[in-house]
Amino acid sequence: MVNKDFIELRVETAGAKDVGRKIGRLPRKVMNLLNVSSGDYIEVESDKGSTVLQVLPTL
Repeated sequence: MVNKDFIELRVETAGAKDVGRKIGRLPRKVMNLLNVSSGDYIEVESDKGSTVLQVLPTL
């Protein structure tokens, strides 16, 4: 779901090299939609709380 304030995405398990690094990997299409670049930081919210992640493109 997308609107001006947020986008809803499904979270998957982090790859072994990303575990514990506070990295969020997004497809380039989503990065463009959010107007973020590789290395930018985003806030990710869920029912359990929120965290800040560094954006990198999906592998």
